[in-house]
Amino acid sequence: MSYNQRVSNIQRNISINKLKRHNLNFIEEFISEDNLKKLNSNSRDRIYTPTQTLSMFVSQAINKGGSCQNVVNQLALKRDKNISISTSAYSKARGRLSTKLISKITKELAMKDEKKSNNQWKFRGRDIYLIDETTITMSDTLANQKAYQI
Repeated sequence: MSYNQRVSNIQRNISINKLKRHNLNFIEEFISEDNLKKLNSNSRDRIYTPTQTLSMFVSQAINKGGSCQNVVNQLALKRDKNISISTSAYSKARGRLSTKLISKITKELAMKDEKKSNNQWKFRGRDIYLIDETTITMSDTLANQKAYQI
C-alpha cells in the first residue's frame, strides 16, 4: 500500500470514527442554519424529522451491519416515548428527503472540511478532489517536460 493510500485510509477512518461517536441526530452539528431550516421546512411534527432521518441514514451507511432495522431500534432505545420498531415509517421518511438539498449539504460539508485541512495532508501542497487509482501515461516530450516540471 502506497503512502497516499495509507493517508487516505487514515483520514477516512478518523471521519468515520467521529461520526460513529455521535448520537443519531448529529447532522445538526455539521450543517448551516440556513440549510437546516430548508431541510426541515414543510415538515410536520414527526418522529422521523428530515434531520433525524438524514442522521440515521448516514449512520446506517457508515456502520457495519447498518440495516434499517438497526437504526430504527437504536432510535427506539434512545427515545423517551414508546415508538414502533417497524421500519416502514423510516423508509417513507427517507423517500421524502430532497436529493437536491442533500447534494447541497454534502458540498457544504466538503467545503468546510477542505478549509480545515492541514497542508501536511495535501499531495505536494495541492488539494486532491478525486482518487480513483486511474493512471494516465503520456509520451515524455520536451513540451510535456516544460509544462509539468517534476
